[in-house]
Amino acid sequence: MGMVAIHTPQGAAWDAAAQPDQALRAATRAALTQAAGGTAMLPGEALALLADGPPMYVAGLDGKLTYANSAYRRLMELRACKSGVDADGAGHFALGEIVCDVTVAGAAVTREDVIETDSGTDFYSSQHFPIRDGAGQIVAVGGIYQNATREAQAWLETLAARERFQDIARLVSDWIWETDADFVFTFVSPRVTEVMKLHPRHFVGSSLLDIGQANPLQDAPQVQPLTGESRSPFRDAMYRILDGNDEPRLCLLSGLPVFDDKTGAFKGYRGTARDVTAEVEAKRQAARSQRRLSSAIESISEGFALRDTRGQLVVFNSKFQEFFSAISGQLRLNVPYAGILQVIKDADILAPHSRGTLDIWIAMQAFGDNEPLAPFELQFADGRWIRVTESRTMKGGVVTLINDITESKLREEALLRAKLMAEEANRFKGEFLANMSHELRTPLNAIIGFSEIMRAETFGKLGNDRYVEYSKDILDSSRHLLGIINDILDISKADAGKLQLYEEEVDLRQEVQDAMRLFNEHAADVGLKLKTDLPETPPPLWADRRKIKQILLNLLSNAIKFTPPGGEVRVSSDVDPANGDLRLMVSDSGIGIAQKDIDKVFSAFGQVESSLSRRYEGTGLGLPLSVALAELHGGKLELESKVGVGTKITVRLPARRLHHGDGGSDDA
Repeated sequence: MGMVAIHTPQGAAWDAAAQPDQALRAATRAALTQAAGGTAMLPGEALALLADGPPMYVAGLDGKLTYANSAYRRLMELRACKSGVDADGAGHFALGEIVCDVTVAGAAVTREDVIETDSGTDFYSSQHFPIRDGAGQIVAVGGIYQNATREAQAWLETLAARERFQDIARLVSDWIWETDADFVFTFVSPRVTEVMKLHPRHFVGSSLLDIGQANPLQDAPQVQPLTGESRSPFRDAMYRILDGNDEPRLCLLSGLPVFDDKTGAFKGYRGTARDVTAEVEAKRQAARSQRRLSSAIESISEGFALRDTRGQLVVFNSKFQEFFSAISGQLRLNVPYAGILQVIKDADILAPHSRGTLDIWIAMQAFGDNEPLAPFELQFADGRWIRVTESRTMKGGVVTLINDITESKLREEALLRAKLMAEEANRFKGEFLANMSHELRTPLNAIIGFSEIMRAETFGKLGNDRYVEYSKDILDSSRHLLGIINDILDISKADAGKLQLYEEEVDLRQEVQDAMRLFNEHAADVGLKLKTDLPETPPPLWADRRKIKQILLNLLSNAIKFTPPGGEVRVSSDVDPANGDLRLMVSDSGIGIAQKDIDKVFSAFGQVESSLSRRYEGTGLGLPLSVALAELHGGKLELESKVGVGTKITVRLPARRLHHGDGGSDDA
């Protein structure tokens, strides 16, 4: 069967003579009538209606056309032209294959075709359906083509847009997210792995409402937190979210609600999240630094002024304004610094001998050098003195600092006289201490030596046991007196600042044990318990071993002296968690000290009378000397006491002495 469509002014026409099969002819007529809208029409009317419609054909089961309108014909000719064959040999869009697909399926099938045209590429979507006779048998196949170029291009653009979105999602610092209508994450971009150290799977399936703590910063703009009823856009809502290392991260979330185009139903949210942890911290640091700088500039005792590279006054504090109160009303920002100096000169507020220095200061500014001057002094007409110091900043500005040195000037002569007097007094004191050391120690050493010989009866029996007892008393008293003299000398050296530290690494536990060992026998004799509470491995202490031991001996001696029989003396040590200081504590259950007497026991030779204060002789130098030795190490003594309950003395040494070599004799 050949081509059966003929051309009329209205397009392709029906050729009834070319239809040998009455059933096929009837079925084709029915198909055309259906394509024309289902209205029962004559074939001629149907053809006229479809002539200008979309490309349409009817083919027999052998794949031969029985009908083709003009639009279909033009498609065949266009395809034939581009493929280099005639229209009859162009394969009619693979009709044989189409007929086979339709008859096998017994239902309509769809296809997509691409046709090259002079203006580019066109895309066609076609539907091919079976044509049945009155008995329901398939006798032909019909098809209609629709130009889908616009839809195809839109689809290609969608693919390109999706590709661009994926590229952007990988490249931008923000991570992108999407939720459904229940606020459950359905998509999170891979960027979240780099930003939050979490795989997108961590979020998908979880709720946006549970992502973290909303509005975690009090000083940040507050945004209404999301709820299940939220349907409005939001921007830069801050949340604290734990990352993959369980570290809190600050993220700004922005989102837009998504609604169905047809029904208007809420479909969820789509948005971005940006990690601003470093940014927030940087802003906080900058704000803190700015506040601290402003506070520091305002609170310093010096007058402060800053001029920029152009010589303009950009900052000054109230102290600077106070120094020049006579012209304070003319001090303004962003005015030439040289102009301010000229106003000072015109106000005639300086002493005559200082005006030349002010002229030099003005000249340096007038020449545009903006160079800082070497420190210089100025005197006001009212007698006040100031010292001006200038220095250049890293960015080329100049800082001016002004100090009030009036009292310093007035004290210079007095200090010089006092210095001469102090040097003379120190010389006399040194001579006195040297004489005392020689005049007292020499006979005492002789008394101690002879007493030891007599007690040991080196040259024979003394004749009476009482003489031995007396010699022991003489020896003990002499040693006690020598100890007093040594304490007095140490106190004098401390007052004169001549005590020196010979520092080394000290094992505090060992020093405590050695000191306790010296008192074990005596404590047992008087019925006292000596206890220690020390860490197994105390931190190494950088100090003067002998002076630390002297402090311990003084404090232990006092504690034992003023604790009645049956009592307890305890030595403990720890590190203060507040500041890292070492605390060495000696506590007792003795008679205690009244609050009003505490100052007295810290003074040289100070003693508090009581029934037990004279059990052993003493000079009252132990505590003052211990205070001096502790302060020599940069520390101090703290005393807590309650009458009838006991006393606790804490030796506090600075934290730097717990690091090898860091403690120094600069405190000496």
